[in-house]
Amino acid sequence: MTGLRGACIVLAPDAQCWWPERDAERLGGPGGGATIEDDGVTIHFPAFGGALTEFHRAQFQEHPAYVIGRAVTSQRRVSWETPVIAIGLLRKVSGQLTKPLAGRVLLHTSGQPLAVSSAVSVGR
Repeated sequence: MTGLRGACIVLAPDAQCWWPERDAERLGGPGGGATIEDDGVTIHFPAFGGALTEFHRAQFQEHPAYVIGRAVTSQRRVSWETPVIAIGLLRKVSGQLTKPLAGRVLLHTSGQPLAVSSAVSVGR
């Protein structure tokens, strides 16, 4: 690992690579799918980070046929001697569109379409 200063413990080095088999899982994208409130403009967008990640909000670029979303995050700073657990965290960050999503497609910044479900149906 580039820049590693010290030991690195790797768990389960023989773990098999996994890829989603079902379309619903694939459309979940990195961190899962998005959820939308009944107002049609409040979106809870998937965000991925690590132990030092601070999750802030979702930000959107709106176009007539699609919306590009991204999670706004930052990293807390610690000294290089500080041990930090290597863990992936999935969170939802919220943001609002200027007009309802309606029939527009929600895309991740990578261009991947995301499944959007009702926030009420997933128990928010």
